[in-house]
Amino acid sequence: MASIKLQGDTSGELTISAPAVAGTNTLTLPASSGTLLDSTSTLDATKLSGDLPAISGANLTDLPAGGFSNMDVITSTSTWANATGATKVKVTVIGGGGAGGGPYSTNSAGGGGAAGGAAIEVLTIPASSVAVTIGAGGAGGGLDSTGGAGGTSSFAAYCSATGGVGGQNGGSGGAGYAGGIGSGGQLNISGGSGFFRAGFTGGVGGSSIMGGGGASVVNAGGGAGGGYGAGGGGGSRYAGGGAGAAGVVIIEY
Repeated sequence: MASIKLQGDTSGELTISAPAVAGTNTLTLPASSGTLLDSTSTLDATKLSGDLPAISGANLTDLPAGGFSNMDVITSTSTWANATGATKVKVTVIGGGGAGGGPYSTNSAGGGGAAGGAAIEVLTIPASSVAVTIGAGGAGGGLDSTGGAGGTSSFAAYCSATGGVGGQNGGSGGAGYAGGIGSGGQLNISGGSGFFRAGFTGGVGGSSIMGGGGASVVNAGGGAGGGYGAGGGGGSRYAGGGAGAAGVVIIEY
């Protein structure tokens, strides 16, 4: 391959090489003074032809990541440290589940507790820590007692979700109708209602968006809420209602 090398007075050089193939190749320079190509130049697409060479992105840096790549699951009231300085996050907040009601006597069963509500939001926050509150699950109702209500969960003042109502005692067999309610999110969801008892069978607990309502039982204590924010099942005969599940705050960033 033949080449022509142009050297500057003190430093720098330019080498023009001709390929070692048959034929003639022509490089035409404009009839004017100036710069052929610099960082502000553009290329006329109509003058380009042929296949582009393969381009590797191995040396590209400082490109923004696509979507969310981290998740923190917070199950107790605390402060989210925001260690990476994230300014855009997706937050899912779920309130605590209501507990199942207790039986009235050996001849009854309690209703299931309702689930906590949920709020989901994508939001911009300061690159600093954020206070997080987790709603507790309600305590199971004992003999002739209504199940405890679930507590409210929140992500500072941005969004929150209230807890579900506890199931009623076996004297009425009523379920926890009122599921918790999400607020402040772009998507706000009500928790599932608990179910009435059926004879000696306790009512099933309401499911949250994470599922897991407490099981229906006969002659035994109600099943505890399984998924975050789920309601507990009603107790049967002398056994008490199942506890509601605590809420949760899930942060993706």
